[in-house]
Amino acid sequence: MKVSRAILMVSALLLILSPAALASELRIAQVADIASMDPQKVNDVYSANVIRQVYSNLVQVDENMQIIPDLAESWENPDNLSWVFHLRRGVAFHNGEPVTAADVKFTFDRFIDAATSNPSKASIGPLIGTEVVDDLTAKMTKAVLAP
Repeated sequence: MKVSRAILMVSALLLILSPAALASELRIAQVADIASMDPQKVNDVYSANVIRQVYSNLVQVDENMQIIPDLAESWENPDNLSWVFHLRRGVAFHNGEPVTAADVKFTFDRFIDAATSNPSKASIGPLIGTEVVDDLTAKMTKAVLAP
């Protein structure tokens, strides 16, 4: 029994330290190719599987279906039409540049832009815009829906 555990631990250590584990590429086995790496242009499961591994969200949903922080460390809903997200400090893109509220604004403005032809646009509801409050704070505003 102890030998089995030792072999398992050595195997896990070798896997962690292997050159493949240190590579800067993502390899994933799927039944089909992905359609795109642009998260605002796809709505297929295969692309979503890869995109989930590469990009971060403002928030995530945990195994208990609770909303938890991701890029946003906190958020509030000051009124019925807006959400304010406070980004974590020290988050950077792959090139080392910091993630800012201006990046959140760019992403969501592109998300709702008709020219993007985003198949998931309706998933966030009637968002009309995002504004930069400061470097680490973004405010999203949705439209008032007629009764």
